[in-house]
Amino acid sequence: MATDEIEGFVVVGYEHDRMHVDWDVEVHATREAGDKSLAECRQAGWDWSLYALVPVDLSARERKRTADERRIEAVRQLLHGGRKTVRADDLRRALAGEA
Repeated sequence: MATDEIEGFVVVGYEHDRMHVDWDVEVHATREAGDKSLAECRQAGWDWSLYALVPVDLSARERKRTADERRIEAVRQLLHGGRKTVRADDLRRALAGEA
């Protein structure tokens, strides 16, 4: 799957074997994107039978990524020093971002 950010939207391309997409949502998002963005994408060579513009809240995405990184780091800390086992409660807290 390819992605490029264009003016607050993400261009999402789906491969032929991954067509389990709700195209109604994608087409609706494409209409909201406006003619200017669509024209820029067409000039860039995007194939609109496979690609759509999807609006994205970059700040929300950034917050999620940061939270995911904290969870990953918490699990790393649990496994620090080559430990192969951890308490279930500790792992649950780490995955919930509470560790």
